[in-house]
Amino acid sequence: MSKKPKRHFFPFWILLLGMAVSVLYLGGQLIYGEIQSRKVHQEIVELGELSYDEAFLEEISKAEGFLSVSPVYEIPVKLRWKDYTMDATFTAVDMKEFQMTGNAPEEISLGNTPVLFIGKDALNGLADSYGHTISQNGLKKLKASSEELEYCLQEESAAGVGAGAQASTAQGSRGNDSEIWLWRPCIAVGDLISPSDGIYIPITQTSALTEGLPPVKKVLLTTQGVRSIL
Repeated sequence: MSKKPKRHFFPFWILLLGMAVSVLYLGGQLIYGEIQSRKVHQEIVELGELSYDEAFLEEISKAEGFLSVSPVYEIPVKLRWKDYTMDATFTAVDMKEFQMTGNAPEEISLGNTPVLFIGKDALNGLADSYGHTISQNGLKKLKASSEELEYCLQEESAAGVGAGAQASTAQGSRGNDSEIWLWRPCIAVGDLISPSDGIYIPITQTSALTEGLPPVKKVLLTTQGVRSIL
């Protein structure tokens, strides 16, 4: 009596396994694509030669993935805390549109004193007159006593400040006796994880820091499913 040959099912199982892997891969790609299409992106974008006007707003609103756009103003300043100073920029943004993560109050009382939302790495450049940068322990103390933080406009001089302005004068930092800075108080109300490297203020405070609104050179652009449409 002859023996029946053994049937090998390995090729069949390998085929099924390959089909299962392919299905899982395609399913994962579809899920990833769906997530990406819903993901919201936000960035501050240079306008370049574009003008922030009605024509620009009408055109950009038609772009695929567009959610919102608002002007951004940048104000060069010098910051001071105790013996530490640094050059910095106040970035004025629409807080209703601005996406941030970290410790920040939902409501703030706005006056002429700038309220700062500071990225966790934004003050690492603070240095004393010998060029020694601030320590992490110093940064913790700063955040605990933010009322002692002061600013001065980079373009400001003693002659450019009205007699009614409340400001304290001090010799320029780093031992430069020829410079006179006019210091005013500012207060840190937000400690941001993201964005981590900027200092932001509400856009409504821009006019209190500048004489008239400067030209719009950057915008805060929010999109969905695409990173940029400019």
